[in-house]
Amino acid sequence: MKQKRGLFAHFPTLHVAISRSQAVPRKPFGIHWISGASEEIMVFTRLIFLGLVALIAPLRSVAQSATPEVPQTKEAIAVVQAVRTLLAAASTDDLPKFHSLIAPGFYAFDTGKRLDGDSLMQMVMSAHTKGMKFVWNLTDPDVHVQKDTAWIAYTNVGSIQASVSAEPTPMSWLESAYLERHHGLWQIVFFQSTRVSPPASK
Repeated sequence: MKQKRGLFAHFPTLHVAISRSQAVPRKPFGIHWISGASEEIMVFTRLIFLGLVALIAPLRSVAQSATPEVPQTKEAIAVVQAVRTLLAAASTDDLPKFHSLIAPGFYAFDTGKRLDGDSLMQMVMSAHTKGMKFVWNLTDPDVHVQKDTAWIAYTNVGSIQASVSAEPTPMSWLESAYLERHHGLWQIVFFQSTRVSPPASK
């Protein structure tokens, strides 16, 4: 006689009770029950796993959208640090530090001009002597590294203070740089900066 299917497949203990009352030999009670129970446990475990995945996925998405993306690899972090150090050297007129961070042949596109390293620093230092102060903060870096070369794009959020007595004017720049690694150190080959236009007044 064929085993019953359908409803009994989901209730192994009930299936065994009915089977034992019939004359046709069946598998021993214990073995049949364990086999059916194992299937139920596997199905139940899968349902729990799928439920946890469905619960965690939205939470992970919210966390990622709430937290700015930060470079995680060692190389990407080093690239970001090199550019941040360059900005700090320029803001403090530190020529030796600035020169240690730029590669031979370095040049920049800034203020609508092509400038080499010394010309760029001279422009910044000249502004400082007139009482101007710049605040630069590298934010939202997008870093791509390939062996010993890398490029980075980011938003520089800061301000310009025209004089000691003036109030700082909030300012942002869209900037990018191309870097090469020499003797284990990242050096900037090319740099460009474009000031973000202030929002139109209503």
